[in-house]
Amino acid sequence: MIVKKLCAPALLYLVFSLTQIIIDIFKNMYNTAFFKFIVMVLFTLGLNILCQRGLGVISWFIVFIPFIMMTVITTLLLFVFGLSPSEGSLDYSVDYPKAPASPAPTPTPAPTPTPAPMPPPVPVPVPVPVPVDPIPTPAVPVPIKPVPSPITPSPLNPVPDVPTAPFQSEQFGNLL
Repeated sequence: MIVKKLCAPALLYLVFSLTQIIIDIFKNMYNTAFFKFIVMVLFTLGLNILCQRGLGVISWFIVFIPFIMMTVITTLLLFVFGLSPSEGSLDYSVDYPKAPASPAPTPTPAPTPTPAPMPPPVPVPVPVPVPVDPIPTPAVPVPIKPVPSPITPSPLNPVPDVPTAPFQSEQFGNLL
């Protein structure tokens, strides 16, 4: 029989899946049972292939991860909501604290003392920084000579024409 050839994780998954499929059939959820059957066959074959290739530990993890996660999530939810795992029913009634017969008098705070006025501030002289010349000026002024321009404007042409030579490059040739 085919079941005898299955490894332990695949057989365990097959049993759990068949249990769910039978429950779905009794609830008249035939579409869900059909798709669970298809997933069961594929998943059981996949787990069995993992076992045959020597990856039985991984197939055990795949089978038990849902149970481990269910335990962890259930424990966290019980802890977060402050519920006891042993009690089956929930008590939704809220016990409000009873109001006191008369309100307790509120103590009056002690007055805070007013500080004495402070004397006016004494002005403190601020030293004025002396500017420092980073470039020393020469003692004797040096006359500046104008540089002669090779192109001078004429009365007819106030902006002289600048002769331009075409730009040449070895790689691109004449660009102008």
